[in-house]
Amino acid sequence: MKVRRRPDSGPGNGRLNGRLLLVILCLAGFVACSEGASEDPRATVGAIAQGRPSIFLITLDTTRADHLGPYGSEEAETPILSALAEDGIVFEQAVAVASVTAPTHASLLTGLYPRRHGLRDNLTHHLGDDIPTLAEWLSAAGYRTAAFVSAIVLESRYGLDQGFEVYDDDLRSASANPSMRMITERSAQATADRALAWLDALGEDEPYLLWVHFYDPHLPYSPPSPWAEKYRERPYDGEIAYMDSQVGRLLQHPRAAGDDVMVAAIGDHEELQERLEFQEKQREDLDKAIEDEGLDSRIVLQV
Repeated sequence: MKVRRRPDSGPGNGRLNGRLLLVILCLAGFVACSEGASEDPRATVGAIAQGRPSIFLITLDTTRADHLGPYGSEEAETPILSALAEDGIVFEQAVAVASVTAPTHASLLTGLYPRRHGLRDNLTHHLGDDIPTLAEWLSAAGYRTAAFVSAIVLESRYGLDQGFEVYDDDLRSASANPSMRMITERSAQATADRALAWLDALGEDEPYLLWVHFYDPHLPYSPPSPWAEKYRERPYDGEIAYMDSQVGRLLQHPRAAGDDVMVAAIGDHEELQERLEFQEKQREDLDKAIEDEGLDSRIVLQV
């Protein structure tokens, strides 16, 4: 895993290194703890909770790193993510554990590979109640916990709500056509609105774990105005630029902007529409290929 640090984050900065270590253990190295290492993951979570930092996790669905400013791209305007990277730490090489949304998020929240936590595909599998999650451990440590998701594949019926006192998967109320039989997603603005309302009601001294999931760069690509006009020939980039603006709304909130908040913006997996070699594989072969070879992802941290 390659890491690019901000200029003032050298080895001598003990505070940064200590907090970075906790974040990595929490949101990346958690896998090592849960996949058979001797250290109990609860000890890691306990160490994090002892310092009482709030953790703000933002997941960006099907977002390609080569379309983001922090990775040198000018395809889409992402000033918010670029600013977060400039003031934080960029993981230049990270690996997703699956090519679809639900398994990758289950792994992020549990530290387990899909073969271990059992949620191996969208819409068909469920995270078992016996699988502990980061939200459950932090909730037990006195944290307020909330999640706001933007796609049907992350609805609470698939078990990802474990440990969250608020798990907002209400896609229908934000839909322009709520009478439709199936609502598959909601916009970044609608999801951000609900998350901001939760932050407004949060106590000033309450540490929290907040997870916000954005789904906009997923097919079909239909960014709202003015991004639709500006990116008429590149609607995927328009969706990314629009999503970036909503990340900005979240990070402007006073409870998200403090020094006691650790922010992680993480891509769950890249857009695979053009990767025909993956489309030709059966699900079992794909799972094995991803574990053996890895699938590109990206992480931007501010600590």
